[in-house]
Amino acid sequence: MPSTEARDREIVAGLRRGAASAWAALCDAYGQRVWRHLARIAGGDSHRLADLFQETMLAVARAGPQLAEDTKLWGWLSRVAHNQAALHWRKHYRQLETLNRAT
Repeated sequence: MPSTEARDREIVAGLRRGAASAWAALCDAYGQRVWRHLARIAGGDSHRLADLFQETMLAVARAGPQLAEDTKLWGWLSRVAHNQAALHWRKHYRQLETLNRAT
């Protein structure tokens, strides 16, 4: 069983290459942790969490090939999740402001 650091280095290397196995390893290693992190940030609404999780993982997939070799996976994943939650709330509040102005 490789150490967490060795596993993360393998995942990062695979993500940089676009390897499907690296994506699966990332989801296995961090999927639940990302979900819990988003729940702490955005609350427990399951529909909102599912949307945020999906947006987070899409952002991760898009950025994978550009990762630095020495990326600390959890730090990076938590920042991506935080940024996706912030984008969600900004959009949500803009929509509320638009509705309030219309009434």
